[in-house]
Amino acid sequence: MKLTITVIAIFLFFVGCADESSSTSQTIIPKTVLPKPKPQKTTFLLEGEEGTLKATIKENKILLEPQEKPIDLLLFFTSWCPSCKAQIPELERLYHSFSNDLRVVLVGLDKDACKEKFDFFCSKSYKENEEFARRVYTKLHAGANMPIPLLLVLTRGNYFIHYVGAVPYEILKSDLQRAKNVWIPKESVEKNRH
Repeated sequence: MKLTITVIAIFLFFVGCADESSSTSQTIIPKTVLPKPKPQKTTFLLEGEEGTLKATIKENKILLEPQEKPIDLLLFFTSWCPSCKAQIPELERLYHSFSNDLRVVLVGLDKDACKEKFDFFCSKSYKENEEFARRVYTKLHAGANMPIPLLLVLTRGNYFIHYVGAVPYEILKSDLQRAKNVWIPKESVEKNRH
């Protein structure tokens, strides 16, 4: 009995490990062609009561056109977020302190985000805004989930700094002063001193 089982086991082992090339019927698996990845969207239209801003993501820049001021501050927010609501008065104060140099752009991520009247541009096209926010957030390499509020400071389209959560006026003011010093040519500073 043991001999019979051993012989059958050895026979099955060799039959199961037979070379496929000796088999007369081969199954051919067709190669699957994967679709080419869809190119990522790089241009977004941010629509507000005041008009439309064209946001373009190129390499390491986020350009907002028309380019009105040297510093752009983008706030990605929702109407239901308490921290977002707390950030708005700080931005209004900051906007009035840096009005010659700063454009504040609110990017609403829900349909009610721009229902209030603000002193600055508020993009209410929330579907487009969500896609824009996802692209911006991936550029920041900052983790899997996008927190709100997300505040982004750009100098002539170049990343300067970003914040997660509500940020006090004093910190924003200090960092905007540093951002302002980045883009002001030294020659114009010297002329203004004399």
